[in-house]
Amino acid sequence: METIIRRLIAAILLCFCSAASATNLTVKEVRLHGIGGYSQNRFTMAIRNDGTVQYTGVSFVAVEGKQQSRISPDDFEKLTNKIERIHFFRLEDRYDTYPLDKPTEATSTGEATAERTIVTDQRTEIVTVVTSGRTKSVEDYMGAPKGLFELEQLILDVTHARTWTGDMYDRDVPYYESFPLNRKVTFRALLESYRKGVGSRRIAGYLLMFINNKGVEFNLEVPRNIDLSKFDGFVVDATGYTKRVPKAQDAFVLNDIRSVRRYVPYTTN
Repeated sequence: METIIRRLIAAILLCFCSAASATNLTVKEVRLHGIGGYSQNRFTMAIRNDGTVQYTGVSFVAVEGKQQSRISPDDFEKLTNKIERIHFFRLEDRYDTYPLDKPTEATSTGEATAERTIVTDQRTEIVTVVTSGRTKSVEDYMGAPKGLFELEQLILDVTHARTWTGDMYDRDVPYYESFPLNRKVTFRALLESYRKGVGSRRIAGYLLMFINNKGVEFNLEVPRNIDLSKFDGFVVDATGYTKRVPKAQDAFVLNDIRSVRRYVPYTTN
């Protein structure tokens, strides 16, 4: 009995020590790499624990070439604390899809239902954390947890690197972690018209585009009493619900809409 108690105590102490070490990372370096998509920011940046910040702008950024600055120990600690809070070393190595409401299921015909959004040519950020014993990189193509998005923003904030990279995010537009189906919600997003096709087979409509959620957009279905042309090119608060459209892009059924501001995308020219 005494042996069992000793083993139990030892196991508890081991778990405690492991938890303590997991939440007290010795971070040596944090890196942010913007791969870019079509006409998107391309840069590399490294922040060392001595406060050194090294940046190289490649293309589609406000400043190309090498830049260097410093941050305070308190600012580097903010990065370390955020890395610990989001459990960075438990994240997936790559995020590249948006599950919509629930995981993919098989239909009675054996075909998979379209329960996720997959888009090509997206802007991509890679966050790398180097500790005394481990290096991990997480690729944010689309659909990453909100914590990783917040870490990317924090890196740009504490380094003041937006003066080099340009504005990559719209601060008054939320980053959404989920897109529930058939449930009333209000989303803040960009509304834009589109026309596509050739000759007599042209189609037109409106899209609700989620600026900070890369690659997420819904076709809009609207009642007759709402004139979307008045909101074209505006950030809006749109109230309604998302529904599945078999073999087509998902749709947002609009009940109400409010203009927030005209959308002015950042340009480096």
